[in-house]
Amino acid sequence: MEQIRKVKYLIIGQGLAGTCFALHCAKKNIKYVIVDKDTPNASKVGAGIINPVTGKQLNKTWELERFLIYSRSFYREFGDFFVEKKILKVFKSEKELEKFKTRINASEFKEYLSDNFQLKKITNDLNGGFQACFINNGGYLKTGEFLHHHKREFIKRFQYIDDFLLEKDLHIFNDRVSWKNIEAEQVIFANGSNSNFSFLNKLIFRKAKGEILTVHIKDLDDSYIYNKEIFILPIGNSKYKVGATYSWDLLDDIPSFDAYQYLTNKLKNFCKKTFKVLEHNAAVRPILTGRIPAIGKLPDLSQIAIINGLGSKGALFAPKLSEMLFMHLENNKPILEELDVKKRFYSF
Repeated sequence: MEQIRKVKYLIIGQGLAGTCFALHCAKKNIKYVIVDKDTPNASKVGAGIINPVTGKQLNKTWELERFLIYSRSFYREFGDFFVEKKILKVFKSEKELEKFKTRINASEFKEYLSDNFQLKKITNDLNGGFQACFINNGGYLKTGEFLHHHKREFIKRFQYIDDFLLEKDLHIFNDRVSWKNIEAEQVIFANGSNSNFSFLNKLIFRKAKGEILTVHIKDLDDSYIYNKEIFILPIGNSKYKVGATYSWDLLDDIPSFDAYQYLTNKLKNFCKKTFKVLEHNAAVRPILTGRIPAIGKLPDLSQIAIINGLGSKGALFAPKLSEMLFMHLENNKPILEELDVKKRFYSF
């Protein structure tokens, strides 16, 4: 008979949320084990961009200050995984330019927007006659490297199990949960769009498939992350990530020809340089109602906790959200009302 292994937390999913939660446990020498099957997910496929001001309306990201400083500091604890880089936002219309003019004078945008940038300075690289601005205090996480590095560390310490967790194999008791030979006080579901369990069916998902290309572009200035309908993210050695699409149908991780055409056409219209497509990847983003994540213990099953719905902002949200959940479970610290799974998705 296989020996029972006791841990405090059984973590389902080694995306950004699960990895960051595990790292908080490690800091406090709390026992945990991660269960994950190495398949495409939003964390592994995503570009990891942290953009403080987004969209056509140039809106600040929700609760930006709470998450931004913490996430950058957190990633730097573990190595050279976060890269600060200005975002060159190119306006695609006069309407966007006018919106920028209203934002630049507002005090809340002072740290994040720089005055309009004349495109004539980079006409050798980009198409388009409109002006642009810099979005400051952004950058990107080397997501693949970050996750792969910690996966290796988890495996070395026997804290990683390469497997699927099936609901029929998870046993929930009054004071613990068990799965195979693992016994835990709490199970943490950090598995994004793969949360197809009966006890999570009250979570209201609006999942979106996202696709991204990795391309080679010779002689494009890699000083910035470029943004105009798509992003062009320099990742070194004349390689760039280009994305991303949003599709609400065909929610799978199979790259589509339609997305390939869309992204390559947008890239041709945006960038004058020739490019070669090296990779094409797809994954499903876990988006919850209101586009705000959810964390906390389920009201009817306190042995089950979740951290989910990070959407396309996982790199920004994961460190602080996982710390909030960790402090709630360890010290009963209250969760922000907007984030609390009990208040957002359950009726009593």
